Amino acid sequence: MTTPIVYIEPGCIYCQACVTTAPEVFLFPDDKAVINGLVRVDGITSPNADERAALVPDLDWDAIREAAAGCPVDIIKIA
Repeated sequence: MTTPIVYIEPGCIYCQACVTTAPEVFLFPDDKAVINGLVRVDGITSPNADERAALVPDLDWDAIREAAAGCPVDIIKIA
């Protein structure tokens, strides 16, 4: 089974809802949400919109889905 890819499109409004819901996956190092490099197979911390790297196994996918569904500007995508 292939691990879904999670990425963040431009348009973040800095509400930090994703960080509250899935802090292991989402970070706010500056002024936008990013995917934590520690949970990406390529180890890069970024929105993952360009790289589209898979996430490591054994994450809380319920929390990740909840973060995507709760994003007020609908920019967290799971593919």
